[in-house]
Amino acid sequence: MTRTHHSDDSVADPAGSPTPETPAATNRPDQPPLPEFFTSPDKIDIWLFIYLGVNTLFNLAIIPLRVWLMNRPVIYALMVGGYTSAILGGAQSSLGGTAAWIVVVCALVGALKGVPLWWLIGHKWGMEYIEMLAGQSKSMRKWLPRLQNLSPRLLLGVTLLSYIPFMPTLLVANLLSGVRGIRFSVVMAVNALGVLIRNSIFAYLGIRYGEAVIGVVDEINKYATWITLVLIAVAIYSATKSAKHQRPAKSA
Repeated sequence: MTRTHHSDDSVADPAGSPTPETPAATNRPDQPPLPEFFTSPDKIDIWLFIYLGVNTLFNLAIIPLRVWLMNRPVIYALMVGGYTSAILGGAQSSLGGTAAWIVVVCALVGALKGVPLWWLIGHKWGMEYIEMLAGQSKSMRKWLPRLQNLSPRLLLGVTLLSYIPFMPTLLVANLLSGVRGIRFSVVMAVNALGVLIRNSIFAYLGIRYGEAVIGVVDEINKYATWITLVLIAVAIYSATKSAKHQRPAKSA
């Protein structure tokens, strides 16, 4: 039975990049070992590499700052945007700190800073890059076959559900949104909605259990120096592991 693909004009970009099923997104025996964006990068490719490098370095650099950021939820929200900043912001607001809704809104900056990168990579580099990542990630190998043939609407639904804590599908969903040509504005809006829903819930929990949350933070502060040293070690290990993963890919 022949399977047909129905595009959705409300979310798909008519001039979008090839889908995972098109020849442009698959490797052929006569193609060079490395994708063209590695061997002959154009200006956009170079800027994407810079964006990717800066984003990676930034994420590594803030690891040792986690304890410091826990005491400054607004800055935490702007830099990271995760639900931890929301629950801490809610807790501090219940004790007279910055209003929780301000922290939730600020978290949009931190949480969405990587979305343009992954959409652009998917849109420009296509399935070649995603398959390279899948070769290094067991989680992506598991989820990629399940998500790559979804309709645009269902893929956006997965993106929204990916903001449930510990769901491992956000990265691959945003990459595939770029591959499938879903409009960037729609992808950003869905991601923003997911951030707002998730962080609003956690901010409420912070308000509801404010004193207990602050008590935990106070305990962490007692061991801030040791925790920071551990986080520095984690950052170094993560950077080393990332470098080892990238080396085989470039020499393949």
